Amino acid sequence: MTADPTVLDRIFDRLVRTLSGGSPDQLSATFTVSEIVHALVPYRTYRGELGVDTLQDYEHAVLELLAGERGLLVCDPDTIAVIRKELATPDPDTQLLRRLQTVTVRLGAVRMPVPPDEPRSAREPGQLISTTREMPAIGADVVVSDAIAIGAALAPGACPVACQQLVPGSPLLDALNEDDETPDGPQWLSLWTTQDETVTPPTSARLDGAVNVELQAVCPALQVSHADLPRDPVVTRLVLAALAAPTIVQPTAEVC
Repeated sequence: MTADPTVLDRIFDRLVRTLSGGSPDQLSATFTVSEIVHALVPYRTYRGELGVDTLQDYEHAVLELLAGERGLLVCDPDTIAVIRKELATPDPDTQLLRRLQTVTVRLGAVRMPVPPDEPRSAREPGQLISTTREMPAIGADVVVSDAIAIGAALAPGACPVACQQLVPGSPLLDALNEDDETPDGPQWLSLWTTQDETVTPPTSARLDGAVNVELQAVCPALQVSHADLPRDPVVTRLVLAALAAPTIVQPTAEVC
């Protein structure tokens, strides 16, 4: 069983709304699993808003978030490994969540939720609007959400220099967007997965003038999410090959 991605979004959106209702520093602070399920996004209070029918569905969705799904929450690697092992079983025991109450968590995404009165079709969380560049790019978010600007305004103390540079209209982005996004000099490679639910749409990782590689076009059976990209063996081989080659070329199925 895999949680509906919309439910994951709703839980995260409610979490951010609750945190942003306090001091600005709360968006960058850590909190515990117990605080999520009992105070920040309790099932009994928000089950209608979240669209979950049962406590088990709610617990499963929270476990997926804690396991790093979509990169929305971050906790320690040992906890992630335990959760992923359980979720990989045919019938996951969602009561695992109750044994993780003291685990420390933080927000792992720079984005603000869609307001309750604004339809999701109007602006999806993480909607992308401004271009940036990387070389090589792995599942690159080559466009930046207007939510960063909202986050910077709501919690300036939680928006360091790198965050400020990604605010649409910043001097850095304006300078980058003035010219070709793949200027002469280096060779450019962008790797992306069709299963990316963090960078949406996944095709936004394409760079004009780069060697753009849709991983599933090379390895159709490859299962890799956004969070898995940095540690996937196929991705590692592609990056190392590109760095070692005199000329970057489209890979073949041999890399699979």
